[in-house]
Parts: sequence; C-alpha cells; structure tokens
Amino acid sequence: MAFGAQAIDLSEGDILAGACTLCHPLPGGNVIDHILFALTYGQDIAHSIVTKTVNKLIESILISKEVELIAVCGNPIQIALFTNGELRDLAFSPDAMKRKGICIPARDGQILDAGSLGIDAGCDRTCSVVNQSRGWC
Repeated sequence: MAFGAQAIDLSEGDILAGACTLCHPLPGGNVIDHILFALTYGQDIAHSIVTKTVNKLIESILISKEVELIAVCGNPIQIALFTNGELRDLAFSPDAMKRKGICIPARDGQILDAGSLGIDAGCDRTCSVVNQSRGWC
C-alpha cells in the first residue's frame, strides 16, 4: 500500500502534478502489521511517520497555485493512523474490546484542520478526510 498525492486544479479538473511512495511508510506488508506496529511502539509514533510521509509528498507536488483543500481517503486503519484516531477496535475481538473498555468510534467523513494533524500544506487549510466506506478515491 503505497501513499500517493496529486495536485488537481479544482476549476478545470486537470491533474497538475503527482507523486507516490514505493511502499507503505510503516514496517510490514499489510494492515495487521501496521496495527501491530502502532500498538507495540505507540500510535503517536505511527501517526508521526504517516504525517511526515504525507508532508514529503505534498512538498514534492507543490506548485505555484494556492492549496485550497487536501482530500484524504483510505481504509479505516489508514484513516485512524492518519488522524491519530481510535484503531484498537480494529485489532481486538468484541469480547476483548468489552474487557478493555474499547468503543467503536464513528467513522464518517470529517473536516479537520490540517495543522492539527501535523500536515504542512504551506498555508492554513482544512483537510477533508473521507474513509473508504463512504466513498472511493
């Protein structure tokens, strides 16, 4: 699961630039490995690795036009790692969740401040976060 980014002219719909990673920035080959990494070494560390990768992608495609919006999509685990949101419910059985007091969070699309997520788009903009269950990228 590589990360990708595109600069899109919203008025024309043209793709102006694009970049992608060759692999997922977290160690492992699947989402279970990524959850295990976050639970073992700390979700803050996993989130930091993800946001640093996103920032590098944004930096590599920045063009002279102003950034108006950053749209993000992914599966629930990717979104949780990006937003530093709850992901333990995706790792444990219902019985284990009950014992640990873990509740399933709402996973609807959100509009979040890019800066509060650690995203530096070169300006103060919001980040529209859409998870895969609500739409495809």
